[in-house]
This record gives sequence, C-alpha cells and structure tokens, in this order.
Amino acid sequence: MIEMKSKKPLSSKMLTFVFIALHLSSCYGQVNEQVEKKENTPKNQTPALKQNPVFPQIHTNLNGMVREFVRAMYQDTKGTYWFGTNGNGIIRYDGQTLETVSVEGTSPYLAVREIVEDKAGNVWFGTSDGLLKYDGEMFTTFSEKEGLQNGEIWG
Repeated sequence: MIEMKSKKPLSSKMLTFVFIALHLSSCYGQVNEQVEKKENTPKNQTPALKQNPVFPQIHTNLNGMVREFVRAMYQDTKGTYWFGTNGNGIIRYDGQTLETVSVEGTSPYLAVREIVEDKAGNVWFGTSDGLLKYDGEMFTTFSEKEGLQNGEIWG
C-alpha cells in the first residue's frame, strides 16, 4: 500500500523567502540579457541612420524644395551635389547652401533626367527642355533651335 504523508501549510516566512528569491532571480536574468545584447553588438557596426560627414542630412525632402521626386543625382569633381527633379528643375548643394537653380529660357517645371560631367569640368543636364551645359559660371541651353532633333533628352 502507498502511504500518504500529510502536507504542512507553508509558513509566511517561507512564502516571503520564496517570493523574494524568485523576484531577485528574474531581475538577475534581465540584467544578464542586457549585458549579452551589448556584448553581441560588433564594435565596428554602424547605425542605420548614422550622420554622414561628407553629405550631412539636410532634410528628407530637400527642405521642401521638391514637390515630386528626384530623378537624377550627381556629385561633380568640385564636390557640388546636383539634383535633377521631375518638375522642379535643378537643385544645387555646395556643402553649405541648398538652392534651386533658375536657368533663363527654360520652363519653371523643368524635368531633369540625366546629369553628367565632361573632362573639361562642364556639367551637362538632359532635360524636358533640351540640353543644358553649366561651365562653372553660367548655363548654356541647347534645344531644337540649335539642332537637336527633339527637345526631350532622356540621358
């Protein structure tokens, strides 16, 4: 036959001890978990949104200058960044100033589709109004008047 022993009720001191022990062990596990996470992170890992010292974050939409989207981006040999938009023309960033570039004789809703630089340092823009050349000081426009077959340039 199986003999059954009577169970004694746990005393309040014993219950308090068990509760405190469980509580402390759960806190200890949390501390170790945080330490392990820190140790598992490689020291050379870069954050996803790290600030870039070459091109600091200006704004997500280039300070509100772009209504639609940027179609072309280019950094010339002088370090200037050029942004060709899909209806807001050309935006230039020289490392300090962000500005919209107005080119006389072109539409205010200019779509810039391609930006390249030649060996002489001229920056060329393929646009919805033809071809533009920037020589470092001024823009020259090339359109059907100058012999292009079509005013639409698609890089």
